[in-house]
Amino acid sequence: MSRIIGRDKNHVREIYSGLADYYILQEEKTIGYYRDVIRFLESSGRIDEFTRIYTPEYVINAYVNGIELAELRNISDKLMKYVVNEKELDWIKILSLALGYLTIEQIERSSYEIEDASFRITRKDISVHPYECYITPSVKWNCSILEEVLQLVNNLFENGEELRGKTLFLNWFGNANISDILKSFKNKGNEYYPGYESSLLKLLAEACVNSDNYCIFKELSKLEDKNLLVETVKKTEESIIEKLHSKYSNQPYIQRWVVNAKSLQKALDDNDCPFQLKTVTGSIITDFKT
Repeated sequence: MSRIIGRDKNHVREIYSGLADYYILQEEKTIGYYRDVIRFLESSGRIDEFTRIYTPEYVINAYVNGIELAELRNISDKLMKYVVNEKELDWIKILSLALGYLTIEQIERSSYEIEDASFRITRKDISVHPYECYITPSVKWNCSILEEVLQLVNNLFENGEELRGKTLFLNWFGNANISDILKSFKNKGNEYYPGYESSLLKLLAEACVNSDNYCIFKELSKLEDKNLLVETVKKTEESIIEKLHSKYSNQPYIQRWVVNAKSLQKALDDNDCPFQLKTVTGSIITDFKT
């Protein structure tokens, strides 16, 4: 980071301190929190505060969210090195680390003792992608670029990075409409195969539903190709239904996606589109308005 913002150590520490506070104040912790928060405390000169973070609960949740035991040991070893090198031993810090090491050992022992046991949420750690830092002008979009961006949006949501996913979607498509996207299907550099348009529309629908944002439906009813209009709406509906019937389905989750369906209906209404959505025993069907 110092190579990017300069050699001002105080400024670097201030930035790391802000990043640490951001992670600590997040209500829902992501894998980034468990991987980076202690490193940020160290880089900001606030390593004394590690006992606020490093607890048995931190170790367990870090493991559940995808941090390997080897990495947790590495974090613990660095903290122990810091503690034993202080002028006077702080027994509160020693106790915190002892409990952390015991928790790591217990997790390892349990994974051996319980056959086929899995205590972890299956999530990938997704590194920052260039598309999160740079937005290609819409006139240069093609199927390949759109497929990669939309897949990245959906992957971020699937792996617990909702804020990054929504930010990426809005940065790329917040000022776009469906016509801009469909035009890109005809741009140079596209490699067509049967079902390519349908596949991209499915990714687009999933991204809209995940983000709970239908800004791309601006001017939807003006599409000349009514078949694509119908398919866009149907793909979006299918994505909502898929969420409703997913393995994570429970009452709060269902309520969330019913609200999402209402957002879709509002987007259709605002754009004078001749469709309506109806909720019927947990499923959503499409009809023409009468």
